Amino acid sequence: MPGGEAPAILRVQRGKRGNMHASGIAAVGGGVRVDLGQEARAQQVAHAVDAVEHGTSVEVSGPAGSGRTAFLHAVGSRLEGHGWTVLAVAGIPALLARPLGALGALGAISAATAHSGDVHAAVDELADRLPPRRAVVVVDDGDDLDDDSWGALCALRSARRTPVLWARRIGAEDAVSSGGPWSASTGSLEAAALPGAGARPTGSASGLHGVSSIQLGGLRYDEFVTLLNTRLEHPVDSSTAARVFAQTAGRPGLALAAAETALRERRLLADGQGVSGVGSLWSPALARPLRALVEPLDRRQHDVVALLALLGETGIETAEALATDDELDGLEARALIRIRESGGEMLVSVDPPLLADYLRGTTRPARRRRLLQRARDAASVATTDAPDPGYSESAAQLVQSLHDAEKARVAQAARAWEAGRTMEAAIAYVRTLARSAGAVDPRIDDVLHASSTLPVGDEGRAAWAIENAYNTAYRHGEPERAVADLRSAADGFGRHAGLVHARAAEIEIELVGEPDLSLLLDPDDVGLRPEVAAAAHRALGYGLLVGGRVGEAVRHLNAARAVGAEDPVVDHLEAFARLVRGDVGAATGEARARFLESRAALDPVGMRLHGSILTFGSLASGVHGDLDDVLAEVAMLGGPAGPPPVGPSTALSNTVMALVVASRTGRRAGAGHHDADLQASILPDGPLPGMQRAWAQAQAELCAGETGTAARTMGEAADALWKRGARLAAAFAYLIAIEIEPTRERYDGAAARIRSVDGELIGSSLRYAAGLVEGSPETLVALGDAFIGERRYSLALAAYARAADLHTDAQRPADAAAARARGDELERTVGIGRFDPHRFVSTRAELTARELEVARLASTGLTNRQIAEELVLSTRTVESHLHRVMRKLRVERRSQLKERMEGAPDEWR
Repeated sequence: MPGGEAPAILRVQRGKRGNMHASGIAAVGGGVRVDLGQEARAQQVAHAVDAVEHGTSVEVSGPAGSGRTAFLHAVGSRLEGHGWTVLAVAGIPALLARPLGALGALGAISAATAHSGDVHAAVDELADRLPPRRAVVVVDDGDDLDDDSWGALCALRSARRTPVLWARRIGAEDAVSSGGPWSASTGSLEAAALPGAGARPTGSASGLHGVSSIQLGGLRYDEFVTLLNTRLEHPVDSSTAARVFAQTAGRPGLALAAAETALRERRLLADGQGVSGVGSLWSPALARPLRALVEPLDRRQHDVVALLALLGETGIETAEALATDDELDGLEARALIRIRESGGEMLVSVDPPLLADYLRGTTRPARRRRLLQRARDAASVATTDAPDPGYSESAAQLVQSLHDAEKARVAQAARAWEAGRTMEAAIAYVRTLARSAGAVDPRIDDVLHASSTLPVGDEGRAAWAIENAYNTAYRHGEPERAVADLRSAADGFGRHAGLVHARAAEIEIELVGEPDLSLLLDPDDVGLRPEVAAAAHRALGYGLLVGGRVGEAVRHLNAARAVGAEDPVVDHLEAFARLVRGDVGAATGEARARFLESRAALDPVGMRLHGSILTFGSLASGVHGDLDDVLAEVAMLGGPAGPPPVGPSTALSNTVMALVVASRTGRRAGAGHHDADLQASILPDGPLPGMQRAWAQAQAELCAGETGTAARTMGEAADALWKRGARLAAAFAYLIAIEIEPTRERYDGAAARIRSVDGELIGSSLRYAAGLVEGSPETLVALGDAFIGERRYSLALAAYARAADLHTDAQRPADAAAARARGDELERTVGIGRFDPHRFVSTRAELTARELEVARLASTGLTNRQIAEELVLSTRTVESHLHRVMRKLRVERRSQLKERMEGAPDEWR
């Protein structure tokens, strides 16, 4: 500084709320726009500082919530630290029409000068306040700064070369097109993008030539988590951070507002160790920052955004039928909609997802109906209300990132292979392709062939042989040949022969039938290499678990974990064993946390593995909650099933369970893609429960009223599983068949086999099945009481419901009412609708379309008269529909109906 003065920052109180935005595209230097992708926010700050220090003015733009104000503060602080003087001002909407109003009100110039409106005097005062060198003017909310104030700043820039750093809202003028706001020939900002309100030309700002531009989007995930942890003063668990990141599109200001609101409302909890929570971030307390996103829109644009929010993610053709090209371009430029490609189709959704929550929650019924009618008139689209955002909408935001991450992994592995042509690089490339590329990717064959003759030791040759066997078994459908090839070559791999035998056994377990486990080395032999011992323990644990010897399996799986490296296959098998042993709540809770961790880490393989545990555990416990959402998100991942072993069978299980849930919720007709996946798969049924196609077939038959056929389907599947040695899966299939058709013959034919299988979950289900076959309501009530003590709430509800039906059949209404009362009391205790008494099978009665409409409106608190007006029905008709709805759903009050609808399938909401 001249004269040795200390640097000064001349701060002026901002006249408006802090803007809340985030990062993405940066362009620095000479007004030339450069797409830098998702650039780190720290790098963007450095670009801005560098531009200002070279005398260049900088424009910062971004949507609401992207952190423009915080960005300006960071740049100003950095410049101050470098010895610059910073004059900070801000636009004030109320003074936009008053010449020099903002500069005067904030004290940047004298009141007399502001009152006179003398721009020349204002320039002189600004020049007197700032040193001739190393000074910058920082303008927040530049959209709301009046023209005369801008004129003064432009004149100051021309006279003193003082750079101006300003922020503005991103607007429709930012849409990239010919004749857009950027001029490549002049390297300067055109009038459409000059400072001012929206796209209003501001000729007085034309002196700001050679402007650099930085456009803010969403923070990168690592920056986002750091920001949350810093602001909340506690580490945020990864699943919670991932959800906040997805729902706010990574916009820091909006995310902080949402997180702090959730903390106040105790939807996020800080326990002194960290911050965690579940559920949507939407709250009426967020109305103001979310409303700010749509305030600049005209009525027509606002209607388009609201309608897209109501429809949920929809095809681009539908969006184009509802809005003009200019409207869609403008909304995309303002970052209020997101367009992505999926399966060759362009899809449009409101962005950030939290804005869609706000619009759905604040659009009144009359306007909602009018907007949806407009959609019906404009295009042939489904116009049911979109589900509350949760897993599915978050997945829509993350799916592209997941795919991009997988492509990056493949590219990196390919470069390593091409650069080195080593066996290690070949194995890494094949494994990456197996988890990331197409189901039958020719590159796997090519790499295996090219690396087959590389000179390597026993360890490398064993690894190659295993990957080649996986390719033969899982991708070319020849598991017997793969097993034979491995076993015939095993003795040539020295001390690694035991590893090869173990992997051959796992292929046999998964794809062929009961393996000969006697071929495996003794894993407790202290002379074995650790990786060989771990492999033998894993194979034994897998085989014993499949065979129903769960206790022994757990011992080997724990030993594999103790002597070997971290292994997701061991983790998956151990989690399944915990489910079978009855530790359902803890196992599913951990699976949910690890599912979300995998999601945050962009790991689709982990999502599939943990998602399958979560799915099966949810069905086993009867707590279906977010089951449909998890399956939908896993289905959106696309790509291959994942690396063997376990990965392919897990993917099969997820597809089967998706079909089961689709049938239970009356959406089987829309699940054709899952049916196609099953038909296209060359893999046989998997060896663990839930991995058999019969589950989906029987559920569809049951929902179609074909009870006997469904029971036979499961019984025949159980017999086949028992024959192949998959006794655990067979026991579950037998139990389902008995629950569907509880005959003495079916029970007596399977009970001995079921009892031979370990697991508390098996035992409690067998007791319930025995009660069904006995047909004694007193026995079932006693079982229900016992199940409550064991925390088997789904079984308890099922026992009470069946007891009530039997009492009713016997003309004992008082006893039937008493049994139902026990079930109702239990539901009130554990949560109405939380537990489904039909765990693995369901005969759920479907509501008609009209009943669904009435139920939705009634659950929002509307009276019968209001519902009648909304649907143009008579009040008596509404009462009749509502009576049938409440009878079908077994609820007595509207408050119960609301709870039941909140936990209902997506298409009910």
